[in-house]
Order: sequence, then structure tokens, then C-alpha cells
Amino acid sequence: MWEINSGLTQPHVYESRPESWPLLNRGISYWRSDDHQIYLLGNPVVWWIASFIFLPFGLYIVAQIICWQYGTPLSLDAEIFNYNLTGLEYILGWFLHYYPSFLMARQLFLHHYIPALYFAILALGQTLEFVYTKILKENNVKLLNYYLNGIMIVRFTQMPLAFHLPIMFHLLLKIQDPQSTLMPLFKLKNHNKNNRSQ
Repeated sequence: MWEINSGLTQPHVYESRPESWPLLNRGISYWRSDDHQIYLLGNPVVWWIASFIFLPFGLYIVAQIICWQYGTPLSLDAEIFNYNLTGLEYILGWFLHYYPSFLMARQLFLHHYIPALYFAILALGQTLEFVYTKILKENNVKLLNYYLNGIMIVRFTQMPLAFHLPIMFHLLLKIQDPQSTLMPLFKLKNHNKNNRSQ
């Protein structure tokens, strides 16, 4: 498999290099027809936070090691131990899926990063759970509310892209056209609504 993949070296318009994957610089066009296109582009908020979640985790581990070197005993708290252990496992999984891409000279695409991103998203979930149980819950901080409100704002601003609203708008224009084959169905639905209201 390695030999066959090594032979795929011709340039491609949607290819990208591994160093650009965490930044989500370029997507992939899966299918295209006239004025329609299916384009792979991840959720930027989740993609960026998950891809770089290992940086603050690394700083946290370095701080723990420095404190231990200065005589502070390691915490025996089960939640902290669990966070440290699973965080290291997720870093290892992310690294083992991401690093080999740098060794390949073949054409690579954004979807090759998805197995590594899987581990990064697991680490993000573990970090959010740790922050909630050890910081927010104990200190009664409302940071989680701000985070969830931010997610909702991003979700509603990205809704046209997520739900293909331009495509749906195009269908609505066809429905309003009297010559459309969808027009009788639309009239039937309106007729049923009018009968229910009376």
C-alpha cells in the first residue's frame, strides 16, 4: 500500500500539505455540476480549537512537571489523573495519525487529516469535561454559558452553509413558478392548512 500511494505524485488542484490541515486553509471539492457543488470544509470553530488543544495541554503538563521538580507533590485526584492519562493517549493517537503524512511525497488532501482530527476532538471533549468539573463547577464561574452562547451564535451564522439554504431558496422559486411540477404539491399543502384553520 505504501508503494502504491508513493506513486501518486501528480499535482491536483485540491491537494494540500499536512502543515496546512490544522489551519483549514483549503477544502476539497467532492462533486461539481453546473451551479452546484459538494465541498468538504470542516466546522472552523471545532476544527481550529481541536487541532490546537494540545498546545495548552502541553503547557499544563510542563507546568505540572516543573511544580513536581520544585517539590510540589503530584495530585492524587482521580479526575486529574484521568485527564492527564487520556490527554496523553489522545496526543499519541493524534501524532501517530498526523506525522506519517509529512513522510509521504504523494498528493495529499484535507480528508487525510480526519483520523488525527478524531483524536483531537476527543481531547477537546475531555478538556471541556475537565474544565467544567474542576474549574467551573468548583469556582461557580459562568464561562461555560459564554462558551455555549458563542457556539449558538456561530451555529446560526453558519446555518445557510450547513443547511444549503441557497439550494432551498432555488426550490422555493421553482415552487412559486406556475409551470413548476412542484406547484400542485405546494397548493395542496396550503389548501390543507387553510381547511385546518377554519
